[in-house]
Amino acid sequence: MMLFKRECKATFALLLCSLSACLLLFCSCGKNDQPDDVRAVMACVEDIFRSQLSKEIKCVDIVNKQEVAPNSYVGKVIFYLTSEDNVYKKGKYCVVVSYEIVSDNVVVNPKLETMQALAMTENDAEFERILKAEKEKRIAAAEMRRVEAEQKRAEEEKAERARIEAEQKRIEAERVAAAKARRQRLEQLLQPMVRVSAGEFTMGSGKNAHKVKITKDYYIAKYPVTQELYSLVMEDNPSKFDGADNPVENVSWDDAMAFCRKLNESKVGACPEGYRYSLPTEAQWEFAARGGSNGKGFWYSGSSTVGEVAWNLGNSRQMTHEVGRLKPNELGIYDMSGNVWEWCLDWYADYPKQAVADPAGPSSGRFRVCRGGCWSLGSGHCLVSCRNYGKQSFRDETQGFRLVLVPVQ
Repeated sequence: MMLFKRECKATFALLLCSLSACLLLFCSCGKNDQPDDVRAVMACVEDIFRSQLSKEIKCVDIVNKQEVAPNSYVGKVIFYLTSEDNVYKKGKYCVVVSYEIVSDNVVVNPKLETMQALAMTENDAEFERILKAEKEKRIAAAEMRRVEAEQKRAEEEKAERARIEAEQKRIEAERVAAAKARRQRLEQLLQPMVRVSAGEFTMGSGKNAHKVKITKDYYIAKYPVTQELYSLVMEDNPSKFDGADNPVENVSWDDAMAFCRKLNESKVGACPEGYRYSLPTEAQWEFAARGGSNGKGFWYSGSSTVGEVAWNLGNSRQMTHEVGRLKPNELGIYDMSGNVWEWCLDWYADYPKQAVADPAGPSSGRFRVCRGGCWSLGSGHCLVSCRNYGKQSFRDETQGFRLVLVPVQ
C-alpha cells in the first residue's frame, strides 16, 4: 500500500519507504512478531484508514484470496481495494493500492515504482497523468492478452483442422485398403472356374432322354456360391446355416440374378475377355454335372454312391456343409449333387422330343428350374437327371446357386 498526505509529505514519504522496505517482512511475520518500525507503519496505516477513508474500502488477503477486516493483518500483505480502478481519493488523502488484476486467467501486478510515484506526487495533473499511464498500460496489456488469446485460438483451430484432416486421411486410407483387400479376396474366391469344352450328351433319363449339343465352351464354378462370396458382393448374408465356406442359401432366383448383375458391373474376377457371369442353363448345368465329355455315366455327379459326393438326408445331419468336402466329379467340380438346390437360368417346361443345340428353355413361364438335390432330401433328388422348379421369388434354406461364365451375346 502506498499513501500520502499532502500537508505531511515528508512524513508519509518516510512511511512509504519504511513500508516498501518491509514488504517481505509483512509476508512472513505475525502481528506480534513484527519489529517496532513495522508495527509503527502498520499502526499509522490503520489510523489513516479508520479516520479518513470511506466504507467503500475493502481489505483483501492476497495469500488466502479472501476479504478480511481492516485491522486483521496477521502478518500478511493486505491489499486495499476500491471501486475506482483500485485508487481511492478523498480530500487530501490518496491511497494507491498494490493489487492483482485477474482477466482471462492472467495475473497482472502493477510495478511498485508507479505506486510510489502516485503516492509521492502533490500535483493533481501529474497524479492524473501517472494514473492514466497506468490505465493505458493495463489496457495495452489486456489488448496484448486478447491478441495472444486470438493467436492461441487460431493455432488451436489450425491444429484441430490438421487433426481432422489427418483423421479423414486415415479413414480414407483404411477404406481404400479395405476395398483393395475385399477386391483381392473376391478375385480369389472367383478364380476356381472349370472350363467345360463343347460337346454332346444325352440329357434327362427314360422317356425324357434326348440328345443335346453344346456348341460353345463355357466356364462353371468349381463350388456353389459360398456365404463369404455372396456377402462380399451383396453386403448381406440371408443364410440360415452359418459358415463362410458353406453354400449361401435362402436365396431366390431373383437374388441370384441380382448377384450376377452386380458382379458383372464390378468387373472383378478372372473373367476372360468376352465373357460374363450368369446362371447356367439347365443343359449347361447337367452337362457339367455329368462330367462333360469326360463323363463316365455315374448316377450322381462324380459317383454312383451318393454318400461319396452328396450331402443329403442320409448324411447331412439336417444342415448344409462346407463346399468341397466330398469327392469331385470327372471335371473336378464339387457339390453338384446334394448340399443345396442350384437355380438354373431356364423357365421350367417339358423336354423337347427331338435333338437340340444349346437349349435355353421357353421364353416365359411360371417357374424357374433348379437342379442337384439338397441336404434335406433323399438320394433320388440328387441324381444328375433329376429336375425341380420353383417360383423365381421363392426363398428357402435349401436353395442356392452356382455361377457360370458364358460368352457375351
